[in-house]
Parts: sequence; C-alpha cells; structure tokens
Amino acid sequence: MKHTYLSLATTILMALPHASAQDNGLAPEVVDLNAEDVSYELEKELSYLKRAFISAEPKQKQDGIPTGVLGKDGGDAQAILEYAKSLAQPSDDPKTGKIDSLLISYQGKLLLEAYYRRGRANYPHYQMSITKSYTAMALGRAIQLGHLSMEDLHKPAIDFLTELDRDQLVEGADQITLHHAMQMGSGIRMPKDKIEQLRRKPKELLGQGQMQAYLANSEPIPPFPREFKYQSADTALTMQVIEAVVPGSARDFIDKEMWGQMGVTNYRWQDDTSGYPKAAAGSSVRSRDMLKMGLLVLDGGKWQGKQLIPEEYVKIATSPLRHSYGENSYGYFWWTRDTTIAGKKWHTIQGRGAGGQFIYMIPELDLVAVVTAHNKGMGNMLYQLPEKLIPAFAKKEQKTVAQKKPGKILFLLSGQSNMQGLKHEQTFQPRVYEAYGKDNVAIVKEAIGGRPIRMWVHDWKAAEDWTIDPNIPNTKAPLAEENGKLYHSMMAKVEDTLNGEKPRAVAFCWMQGERDSRERHSAVYERSLKTLFQQLRSDFDGVPIVFVIGKISDFGKDNQEPFYPEWEEIRAAQEQVAKDTDHCAIILTDDLNTGDSPPHWKTGEIRQYVDDLHMTAEGYRILGTRFAEEAIKLLGEVDS
Repeated sequence: MKHTYLSLATTILMALPHASAQDNGLAPEVVDLNAEDVSYELEKELSYLKRAFISAEPKQKQDGIPTGVLGKDGGDAQAILEYAKSLAQPSDDPKTGKIDSLLISYQGKLLLEAYYRRGRANYPHYQMSITKSYTAMALGRAIQLGHLSMEDLHKPAIDFLTELDRDQLVEGADQITLHHAMQMGSGIRMPKDKIEQLRRKPKELLGQGQMQAYLANSEPIPPFPREFKYQSADTALTMQVIEAVVPGSARDFIDKEMWGQMGVTNYRWQDDTSGYPKAAAGSSVRSRDMLKMGLLVLDGGKWQGKQLIPEEYVKIATSPLRHSYGENSYGYFWWTRDTTIAGKKWHTIQGRGAGGQFIYMIPELDLVAVVTAHNKGMGNMLYQLPEKLIPAFAKKEQKTVAQKKPGKILFLLSGQSNMQGLKHEQTFQPRVYEAYGKDNVAIVKEAIGGRPIRMWVHDWKAAEDWTIDPNIPNTKAPLAEENGKLYHSMMAKVEDTLNGEKPRAVAFCWMQGERDSRERHSAVYERSLKTLFQQLRSDFDGVPIVFVIGKISDFGKDNQEPFYPEWEEIRAAQEQVAKDTDHCAIILTDDLNTGDSPPHWKTGEIRQYVDDLHMTAEGYRILGTRFAEEAIKLLGEVDS
C-alpha cells in the first residue's frame, strides 16, 4: 500500500510542467551562501528559477520537521498540486503574481514544499511585519524562562525601562502596558514633523533614547481602551522591554533562546534606530523555519515536546483581543480571521507581512501554510489560501461526531455574576452548534451573582478557624440549608431539558470564586471545587465529562481590593484544581475587564471599566468563545 501512494504522488508531480528544477529531487538552494549575502536588497538580485520546484513528498532534512506524502497522509493531492502548479504560471500582476514559496503542513507533517521565482530552500526570505509576530514569541520565551511573568504584561511598561527620564514623559505614559502595546493600543501618537526632526538626530535614539523620544513627544496618552493603530512604536516598546529584562542582549537572547531552541541558525534580523533588533519589520527567515514557528504556535508553545513559550500566553497572543477591520482581529502581534467556506465558519490565525509573507494556521485542521512572495502590498493569499486548502483537507464525507452518535452533548454553564453576564447566545451557543449541530446540543445555565461555592456543594464546610471579618460588609455566617441549593436547581433544569435522556457527554463550564474571596473561604475552595466535580461525576455516572474553569480576573490582584482579601488565593486554588483534574482546563480572563461595560439593565448607561470586577461587553463575547473552544477541545479527548 505504501508504494501505491508513493507512485501516485510521483506521477502527479512528474505530470506537472515546470516540476523539479533538479534531477536529484532536492529543493533549489543558493550555492555557497554566506550570512552577508542575506538582505532585503540582495534578495532582489536573486535570479528567477528556470523551473518551479514542487514536491508532494518533501525530503526529510533532520531539521525537526517531520515529512509525509500528500494524499497518503492527508489532503486532496490532485487539487493541491493543481493549485501549486497555478502559482508557477507567469503573471504580470505585481500585486498577486510573485509567489516565491508555498509549504503546507498537515497534522504535524510537511506534505508540500514548493519554490518559485526567487524562492530558495536555504535563503532566508525578507519578512516585513511577520517580524512583529516573532517579537511576541520572543517576549513569551522571556516569560517561560522567568524574566517576566504573565502579571507583568499588565504593569506599566516603563517600569522596566529604568533609563527613562520620567519627568519628561507625556501624561498617561505610565499607563501603557505590554498588554496594550502588543495589540496596537499604546496610544502613542507622534506628529510627523517631530518624527522627521528626531530622525536627524540618530544618536539620541540609541538604546532607551528611542522610547524616551516616543513618550516625551507623543500626544497625551488617553485611558485604555485606545484606538487601534498599526504602528512601529508599539513593537519598539515591546523590544525595549525584552532588551531590559533578559540576560545579555535581546539579540543574543532571541538567537539562543528562541530561534536556537528550534535549531534555526540561518536567519537575519536588522537593527532598529535604538541598536536593538527591529521589531516592526526587518527579519529574514527561511520558509521551513517559518513553518517551525507555525507548528510551535499550534502546539501551544511546545517544540518537540519542550515548552518554549507558556501555553496560556500563546492562547492570549493568538486570540482576537480586539477588532481591527472587516473580519480581522488582532492579538499580541498575531492576526485572526474567521472565514466561511461552504457554509461553515473556520477560525484562522496568521502572521502577515507586506509583500505577501504568511504563516497561515487553521487550528481545527491542524494545518499550517507558509507563503513567501515579493508582491506589491499583501497580495490575495489571505483570501485564497482558505478557499483552496480547507476543501482539500476537510474531508467532505466527514460528519461531526455528534451526527454519528446518539444522545446530546450537555453544556452546563454555572457560577456567579460573570457567568450570569455571559450571554451565551452571542458566541458560545453558535460555536458549539457549529461544532456538533444544533439538534445534538443541550445548554443549561445556572448562574446568579454574589453566590458562594457552598451553594453548589452538598456537604460544604468552612475551615475550622473561620470567623466573620467585621471589616467586610454584607458577609454572614454560612447556613447549612444553603449547601447545594443552586446545584439542585441546576440538575432540575437538566432533567427538564433532557427529558430523562442520558447525555452522550458533559462539559461543565465554571466561572465563580469572587464571593469566596470576599467571605475569606479560600482555605476550603480547592477542596470544595474538587467535591463539586466529583458530584457531577457521580450524577453523570458512565458519561464522559470535562471541566473548564474560568479563572477569576486580575481585579483583585495582589489582594489589593480590601473587600476581596483572598483573591490571589482563590486564583491559585483554581489553578491547582485544573492541574489535578483529568480532562480539565483553565481559561484566562485578565484581558476581558477593561473597556465599555454592557448597557446597564435599567438605565442603559455604558460605563468605562478598568480592571473591573465584571467583564466588558466585548469581554463577555470573548469569554463565551473561550469557554466553547476549550470545551470542544476537551470533549475531543473523551468523546472519540
């Protein structure tokens, strides 16, 4: 059987005009390539390949990238090869016809490798704005190694830049965080004439002088959320922080701890006016090494089993943190876009660069496509790739798991005010309907603000040394009759919804803990949440069940809110439960509580939240998506 597939792939490849440019089947390379030969200007001097190289069975190069055979290991070989062949056709369109390489990986295997025009397997291609995405990953690597923490993302960025003269900075400069800057929300605005003046004094822009210039000459910085503006200032601030916190230089750190950990040595990264690596654009990376970055992202920050970047950071970085334009959203220097193909919506993640450079990821298919080009502008690959690749890799005959099996998947949404505020009809419900089909899903919600966990736990008990804190209003001694009250109500709703039918699987989504922080019950919170999970397992005996915990936000971080004195202890307990529980995940909410509030239920008033106890209107939409995506992922592990 193996030889049958190989023969098919080879036959299709050989039938293509302009197939391999080399008789040995190896991808074309620049002979005797030296580091000084790599630059944006020198790349323009590369002669076009006489024949395109298109391989449906890429060579294994011992570079950490597994390879396979297109068709045998996935994909419609004929459709993909026809598409690859079409990219080789001569074109006079400067905006779309200058593709240099196309690589496609499916389920972790490189199945197609093609080079055209200036494309060479060993020549690092100039990247433009994908450099921003690499910068975000470099910062994530610094977090993994302990040079920064996830909490540091929400601290003033200038706290890390000790050489700045704070007295000269504009109002609001101390309110910019990395979380803001990496989603193009720093609010830095420089008059064009001032920019030109500063460019004439390059020595003043060296080191942290660059950020001093930005923050001393900007317009005043307004409160967050600020207007989305795609600009280099935000990327420069991020690189400045990397330079400040890592041992040695940012350049050496990126070389050793990011690229070096993936075996990437043949690349180039230009200097900025600061003398640090230029974060807005300016890297040159081989197509196979771009693929490594995509595989790293899809595997939650892991490379060959080693956690290089925290998984929770990767999730946030590649989340749609804010809308940019059209169907496009932005995370931490990574783009996201939902695209509809044949009536189904697909979530995609991209690193994008002018000229037509893409790392294009479709998580649901475990697919990464890499494109390099020298077009004018972005080209059309943002729209063309999903149209060509999704039908070729999403099996047409494949039905959702729910369509093949009896019984409904039950989603339980429970907790206090932030779960109550989540309008699941907006984002959660559409996503699970899309995944399993409306007729195969049941959703039950039991959430009321201000309720402690004991109202879900039958035999809840306070810590032996617990007493009422007289400094916190509206706290009271627990009453035994409260125990499990909301759990009983939730299960009654389940009975009514399912009509006594046994569910096929259960996903329990939990967003609670604020009240227990207020009443100082953190000492028993971990035990209580584990007991709640065990109640569910007992009541759904024999039914696969998964758990998604919404970690309470950064509202009470460092226990600085006097009426919520055990906030950090509750957060830590939630983390521990997630670690100790099978088929359980935790989602983060620190980025969801700053911005426009939902309209007040009575007056319609919209307030401005800043690290609020509750989520913003957009925050609730994102929260629903995060719960749905994590539940679907976990259900895939237990409902095979």
